[in-house]
Amino acid sequence: MLEVQRLTKRFGGLVANDAIDLTVGEREIVGLIGPNGAGKTTFFNCITGQLKLDQGRVGFEGRDLTNRAPEVIARAGIARTFQLVRVFREMSVVDNVVVGAFLRERTRQGARARAMQALKATGLSASASTDAGALPVALQKRIELARAVAMEPRLIVLDETLSGLTEAETREAVDVLRGLRVALLVVEHVMEVIMPLSDRVVVLDAGKRIAEGPPAAIARDPRVIEAYLGV
Repeated sequence: MLEVQRLTKRFGGLVANDAIDLTVGEREIVGLIGPNGAGKTTFFNCITGQLKLDQGRVGFEGRDLTNRAPEVIARAGIARTFQLVRVFREMSVVDNVVVGAFLRERTRQGARARAMQALKATGLSASASTDAGALPVALQKRIELARAVAMEPRLIVLDETLSGLTEAETREAVDVLRGLRVALLVVEHVMEVIMPLSDRVVVLDAGKRIAEGPPAAIARDPRVIEAYLGV
């Protein structure tokens, strides 16, 4: 579904992403890992239209989405969440999700129905009428996920959705992600989460892709160990 070829992004003399290739298949869960400053969020921002590529190509289901606007990319079927929680704190949970549902629906009634379906899929139905700002961070992150689900994506790009959660919250969130039945591209620092969740793992270091493969193989890869531990 997603095919990224030679994606390159520079900030002045800094090469944040250096000719990175990456693919995601239908309903595949791909983990993207790397130490701080590896270029993971920049890579996500280039895929989803927040930043312009300097070189390379982003293709999705046969369509060229290179340097297209975020709303065009969203309509094509790619949704995302952000590393910093972005909810409308004084709006109800369901109204937060309605905002995403309007991507596919023209009426308030249709958008609300779609939003309620997304809340059910993400385990938030019981909190539908609660103000988003009254919920703990773990559930605010779930609101972002529900808003993405309401956009009816084929691929969801998740930027540290599971970071900062307790062990129980993490287990629950992983179960939710597995039940979505869409392709996922996931950035996460918690290796105990990303390894069992992912079908395949891609590793970045200093803007370069240094490894790719099944989670068990990546965990043993000397290049990956060196990137994380410096040994």
